[in-house]
Amino acid sequence: MWASFDTPPAKSFHVDFLTETIYEPRDAFVYAASLNQVEVVRRWIEKKLNLNDLDKDGSHALYMAAQNESLEVLGLLLESGADVDQQQGDGKTALHAACTWGRLEAARLLVTHQASIRSRDNDGQASLHCACRNGHVDLVQLLLDSGVDPFVADDFGATPIDVARDWQRLDILDMLA
Repeated sequence: MWASFDTPPAKSFHVDFLTETIYEPRDAFVYAASLNQVEVVRRWIEKKLNLNDLDKDGSHALYMAAQNESLEVLGLLLESGADVDQQQGDGKTALHAACTWGRLEAARLLVTHQASIRSRDNDGQASLHCACRNGHVDLVQLLLDSGVDPFVADDFGATPIDVARDWQRLDILDMLA
């Protein structure tokens, strides 16, 4: 029987699966980070794998851990020296991922570790643009409390206020006004 799209991926498996695979080490490392596989990630760190390497898809471990709110791995990566502001090929950081996917605890952890709230992707969008577009009120508040500029424009001239208006995020518009 086929797994449905509602079935979450397996969250635990034998540690050796991702430490002794046919995958490139950096690809297995990023994949393990996305699944919150703490022991697998720890093994890769012990093997001195570059924590900031991009996988074949242009993603990095910190970004994927933030996107999936793999908090244990996120903390381990940050404590082990991963670059909190590492950008993917599209310029997005782990904070962009947390703000896009509504991962409040991941965003809090990143901000606590001094993630730049001003970092911009290749289109000039900051994390606040992502939170506004996706209607994440709690993340907008976190960023505002952290001192983010709500009037920063992306490369097309759109501010977070414009994004909130365009996506009809009225609660966020009230916060930004």
